[in-house]
Amino acid sequence: MGTLILAVTSLLLYSVGTALQALSFRGRVHTSIAITTLIGLLALTAHGLLIAQTVHREGGFDFGFFQSSVLISWLIAFLLLALNLRKPVQSLFLGVYPLAALTIIMGLITHSPSDWCRKTTTACSPISHCR
Repeated sequence: MGTLILAVTSLLLYSVGTALQALSFRGRVHTSIAITTLIGLLALTAHGLLIAQTVHREGGFDFGFFQSSVLISWLIAFLLLALNLRKPVQSLFLGVYPLAALTIIMGLITHSPSDWCRKTTTACSPISHCR
């Protein structure tokens, strides 16, 4: 799957989860733990696949600042979802989901497509203009 598709999917799911939690926190909507957990697990799955594509490179791993922050936000959301199954801490999702979405956005902005550029330009022209 493409990096952009996974990023948009996880951003959409984190936004839906945040909106659902905000409405539930204000008392306008009563949600079950199963629905919020399902949205969180789907967002974590897309987020994890995104991490696998952005952090893992051909020569090893890229643990730049924003790539590491994407990984750390995934870990925080994962631990919070696991803790939510034991004790109700759903109000913490109001801070964690937007934080995870923000780190994904910053990771996409700073993501260098050097491998993609190198592959396409060497296939299309004998002189590569990439770094």
